[in-house]
Amino acid sequence: MTGMVTLVAMISASLLAAPKAPAPAFRLQTVKVESKGRFEAEASYPIFSSKSELAKVANQLLQIQAGKILSAWTKEVDQDFLPKGSPLPPNPYGFDLDPSVESSGPSLISVVSTVYTYTGGAHPNRYFVASNFGVVKGKAKQIQIGDLFRPGFDYLQEITMNVMPELVRREAGWVESGWMREVDATRANIFTVNAKGITFYFEPYSAGSYAEGEYIVTVPFSEFTGLDRTGPLRQFRW
Repeated sequence: MTGMVTLVAMISASLLAAPKAPAPAFRLQTVKVESKGRFEAEASYPIFSSKSELAKVANQLLQIQAGKILSAWTKEVDQDFLPKGSPLPPNPYGFDLDPSVESSGPSLISVVSTVYTYTGGAHPNRYFVASNFGVVKGKAKQIQIGDLFRPGFDYLQEITMNVMPELVRREAGWVESGWMREVDATRANIFTVNAKGITFYFEPYSAGSYAEGEYIVTVPFSEFTGLDRTGPLRQFRW
């Protein structure tokens, strides 16, 4: 009996001494705006818990960005879709900015937000906003796709060579018709990075019709020849 009591005591002690779960890397902050009967709008953005300079830069710019996108939409509704004195729509218009954190590390933070909008019509619309932050030459800043490659490397050509065949395989309408022949700088900069590689986002109407939906293409790091391993990508291994 004494042995059993001792065993229970040991188990209880081990449970009490169990390590705590690690603190979350970020939390979501949400801003809501509503005009009764006219529209309902909601924008969320991550706030990273790290005290690093990179996290501070990301936190500041993501908050500003969410506010600007939300404000621009409400202004558009007020001026173009539902100006003062207009009859109320059958259903309130809607806006939602929904972020997804793809990476959060010491040299790179990568976030993609899906923006859903509805201002009447046959269907809602959506598009992507990518926000990437990295440490480049010792400085934390918002980065572009070119910051992931060695200086002077033709990264747009290499992105096109990796992404276009996948869009062809998926029978993307604008690619099959010949309207889209490359991934230009604007499209290439709608990207995120995680341990699987670099992901490129094409919302409806960017690579095909609305009915086709979005195309999301992830290219493994190993498929690229010009990546700079000493820059923001140094937190990854491949």
